[in-house]
Amino acid sequence: YSVLEMIQAFEKVVNIKIPYQFCDRTSGDFIEAYADYSLVKNKLNWEPKTTLKESIYTAYSFHKQISY
Repeated sequence: YSVLEMIQAFEKVVNIKIPYQFCDRTSGDFIEAYADYSLVKNKLNWEPKTTLKESIYTAYSFHKQISY
């Protein structure tokens, strides 16, 4: 997922608008990054069981209960 896709998914799941702006890259920023879980899938027989939206909802619900 892109950062923008993550922001949009979070906004939909928790119904909160997140302010953001597009700006130029800074020195040292990655242009692209990818994750591949095939190694853990093959070695440990593991794969994600929830969607992005389900994961966001679970994490957000958990953090709402914590008092900092």
